[in-house]
Amino acid sequence: MDFKTRFNSLPVSTKRLLGIGVVLALAVALPLFIWAIITQRFLIIKRASSGEPGVCLAQNKVIIVTPESDTNGTCHNIQTAVDAVTGDGYTVQIEPGTYNITSTINVSGKTNINITGNSQAGSGAAVINSTAGGGWGFLVDSSSGTIQYLSMRGGSSNGMLSVKNSNNFSVAYTSLNSQSSHTLDVQGSNHISIINNEIVSSAGAVEVGTSNYVNVANNKIHDSANAISIHNSTNVNVLGNLVYNNRESGLTINATNGSIRLLKVSHNTFVNNTTGSPNSATIFLIGNFGRNLEFSNNIVTSSVGAGIDSRSRLAFDTFSFNDFYRNNPNYKQYQVMTGRSGNISADPLLNSANFIYCPSSNSPVIYGNVANGRYMGYMGPCGTATPTPTPTPTGTPTPTPTGYPSPTPSPSATPTATPGVTPPPTVRPFEILLKFDGVTDGSADLAKVTVRFINSAFGNSLGLTTPALPVNYVDSGVYRLPFGVWSSDLVSLSNYSIVLKGEKHLGVKFCAPSGQTTHCSGSETGSISLPNDPLQMVSLDFTGISLPAGDTYPQDGVVNSVDYDRVRSLFSKPDSELTTTDKLTGDLNYDGFIDIRDSFLIRKTLGTRYDEN
Repeated sequence: MDFKTRFNSLPVSTKRLLGIGVVLALAVALPLFIWAIITQRFLIIKRASSGEPGVCLAQNKVIIVTPESDTNGTCHNIQTAVDAVTGDGYTVQIEPGTYNITSTINVSGKTNINITGNSQAGSGAAVINSTAGGGWGFLVDSSSGTIQYLSMRGGSSNGMLSVKNSNNFSVAYTSLNSQSSHTLDVQGSNHISIINNEIVSSAGAVEVGTSNYVNVANNKIHDSANAISIHNSTNVNVLGNLVYNNRESGLTINATNGSIRLLKVSHNTFVNNTTGSPNSATIFLIGNFGRNLEFSNNIVTSSVGAGIDSRSRLAFDTFSFNDFYRNNPNYKQYQVMTGRSGNISADPLLNSANFIYCPSSNSPVIYGNVANGRYMGYMGPCGTATPTPTPTPTGTPTPTPTGYPSPTPSPSATPTATPGVTPPPTVRPFEILLKFDGVTDGSADLAKVTVRFINSAFGNSLGLTTPALPVNYVDSGVYRLPFGVWSSDLVSLSNYSIVLKGEKHLGVKFCAPSGQTTHCSGSETGSISLPNDPLQMVSLDFTGISLPAGDTYPQDGVVNSVDYDRVRSLFSKPDSELTTTDKLTGDLNYDGFIDIRDSFLIRKTLGTRYDEN
């Protein structure tokens, strides 16, 4: 008897009960099935083809990737995890272990993505091993966010890490060692930070091209061909790096097809470079067009080739307090600067132990207070100066002054990047928008401003104050001040006030991060907070109050008749005879003249009669 015949032979009451049971079963099972499909993403075909035990799912915007050996994990593929990022502010956390990749990991169109290893385990715990011929290790395109605490090694045909067409992206606390192509390049991007990394390459270690606001800070770059290359980019800081044992150049600046503008190279140590190219130079300049280029507080020593070489007359506008010693020669096709603007040629007395190259306490590169940056060379663990990088980010550690004897670096020493080395704390990047009273154009470009942080946690001290820092013109009288402060020097994450003081202006206290149009009192508690992530840019808009002109050189924190008389005394001096000091004193609106307009500005400040904070 078949099923149909049996069913027809059942009593009517039984049939009704069976029907009700089927309906109830469907009512319960169907919603559960739909829920499973939507929320759990049971993509059976995909799972079968990938061989993964599960897919990469986010929990509170965190996607955890574990090695394939971890049977408890459900996500083992980094690309799959990145693809699972569907919104702003996701973290792809890569747990300790080795991940072999045979093709490019594409990070495209992501916003504030954080791809990170385990910060407690260190940068060498999560190892990404690229196979030669597999494209890039990482290709970041049109994205913002960070890559940090990873060790990347092996080979790739097009570079280990490439950042293209992106804004607000940082690479930090990584160990990068590429042995088949260049290691890290930045192209067509803005506000990029490369900080606290150790980088080795068979070709170029760090390459920056056609980009803006790039910070290369506190990196150890060694045993590469070209260590750092800057091509046709603007607003670039190369700050506090240790560059050694590179075969061709330590720093190449190329302005052949465009321009290099607003480049600052400061507090770097270049040791034992051009080991395989004696006809090259540690500092190699190409092209003939650049503007506002600075080379200051650097040590360039023991190059097999020249210390600095300019092939097409490209030169630094500011070249001060550098030590060029025992290069071959120190200056080639570049004006000899020894004995001028604080530049010297003397044994820096560096200790090569552990490839840190700190100077001894009696080194000639120390020319003042180390805590205020009055020395030359690598900022790392060698001093306690506050660095001032441009963005983003942009990284110098909490240093300890150390004195050493003076062995010379050995040409045969060629260490490789050691996975597992976690760099020290970083620099917290800031950018402040501000205005000068009486200035409506870009005439105050590169004027100097100091920044003082006020917080009750500083106690009765005056707080943390930066050196005088240059501003960059933006538009319509608005200027941008980019700088960085060691995260360890900022004693709180909240309740800050900030005092800005110009080179011929009264200081103004700002208590709010933006929108402030009236002065806050000296005792008022600020409401400026810092993000938990020390790599995140702190953007402050202080354009609501223009810095009042009138505290003339030498400044004393007040505007009075002394300042007014200084300005008036320069009225009769011919414009052609005005010195730099004269203009610093009396040219309050930066127009190149000292006249009735400057008198008007100082009278205006005198009329307000408020005290400097």
